[in-house]
Amino acid sequence: MIEGTRVKFREWDCIVQCHTYSTNDRLAISLVDANTGEPVAFATKNLEENIPKDCVMIKDYSENKGMVESLTNAGILEDTGIRIKTGYVELNLCRIVKED
Repeated sequence: MIEGTRVKFREWDCIVQCHTYSTNDRLAISLVDANTGEPVAFATKNLEENIPKDCVMIKDYSENKGMVESLTNAGILEDTGIRIKTGYVELNLCRIVKED
């Protein structure tokens, strides 16, 4: 699984933490600093959109710019190319890459 995977996000060396959203049990992904354990970023956003079970919506704007690239480079996600508009921003719909 992706829990505990190391990821380089901007200037931080991070470790992936997985949670679930209480409203619909979808996967939630956050990054913590690999050295200090301090929170770095919350990668996912939970909307009431009907998305495939093996997908997540990634925040790749503002302070999270570069998140999709970081998680893709780490082999965690693949970008589907689908964008979901919410307010003034778009979320990237990404498929979770499963390990064999």
